[in-house]
Amino acid sequence: MLKVCAWSLNQVGDKLRTQVKRQTAKQLGIPYSKTEASWKIDRANPGRLEYKITGTGKTYGLEQFGARQFSYGVRARPWGRAQKFAHAFMRKALVYVRTTAEQYPLHRMWGGSVPREMERDSVPYVAAQGMDKELPDVIDKKLTQFMPF
Repeated sequence: MLKVCAWSLNQVGDKLRTQVKRQTAKQLGIPYSKTEASWKIDRANPGRLEYKITGTGKTYGLEQFGARQFSYGVRARPWGRAQKFAHAFMRKALVYVRTTAEQYPLHRMWGGSVPREMERDSVPYVAAQGMDKELPDVIDKKLTQFMPF
């Protein structure tokens, strides 16, 4: 019985993992493939009936969002919308802004991160709604496969 529950949790969790990853990448405004290393998945087993999706990874640099240098500064598309970053500039493909009138220090500019975006907008809703909706049906289907009466 525990094995069937773990299989069901993993089946539904894998579907939800795809939905959560797609929604998070869409919110961030970067391709799905670039977020691949920012996830940690703990699948269920008979000893631990829990499927956990954890967003790991650091903040993405502004250059990951299609940054381009212009006369006014830099334009990039973090969170899926174009923004101008006045007085910013690109150096060795990274985006910086000066913090003082001197040549240095420089401050690197950052966009979003997977852990922060997982907590915003519709991602928590997608995960909770999907688990509540699909899990009972999958458990019933698995039980009828292994215990036909």
